[in-house]
Amino acid sequence: WYSMRIRPYKTAENKIDGAVISWIEVTGMKEALNETSMRHRFLFERNMAGVFYGRDGRILDCNGALARILGYSSPEELLQEEKLDAIFTAEDQKQLYNRLRKGQSLDNEQIAIRRKDGSQAWLVVSAAMMEDGGTAGIAIDITSQVKAERQLSGLSKYLMKAADDRRRVLARELHDLVGSQMGGLSAKLAALPRKKGIGEKTRK
Repeated sequence: WYSMRIRPYKTAENKIDGAVISWIEVTGMKEALNETSMRHRFLFERNMAGVFYGRDGRILDCNGALARILGYSSPEELLQEEKLDAIFTAEDQKQLYNRLRKGQSLDNEQIAIRRKDGSQAWLVVSAAMMEDGGTAGIAIDITSQVKAERQLSGLSKYLMKAADDRRRVLARELHDLVGSQMGGLSAKLAALPRKKGIGEKTRK
């Protein structure tokens, strides 16, 4: 590979009288660039996290992981979407865009989205605005973790309520038991013969 450069040849009178052509070998640089590009593409396509680049409310490039996360069969199918309204609400898009436009990057931001089939999913997203005005970022699917946390929270609330209800039942049962025993004891005491008190006269 060679890089060709052409410059006009000027005479002493500053008139163009030909051209100067120079050739510079750039084979090594070209090969290094190709290798770097191939490595980046490999990491992009094989990454387990969703990787994307978008602009003007559209995803212009993404990997297979992002397509699967959002419920699409392939990146090509996802890229056919004209707008992201089916995934993010317009209000969410506006808020995120305003933050990025102000130079605030998104770092591990938890975002709720809608998959292609309408089901809800949760992502952790990190993104930043590029010099060309586009947005590049990565997204990790944490739907399973969020659901597990919610189930655990629900179970914890259920167990706390069950324990509280059980304490109330036990307290009521204990109150009834003590009341019953006290009532029986009072009846027994009332049935006992009374002893004469001190100073009481014996009736003849």
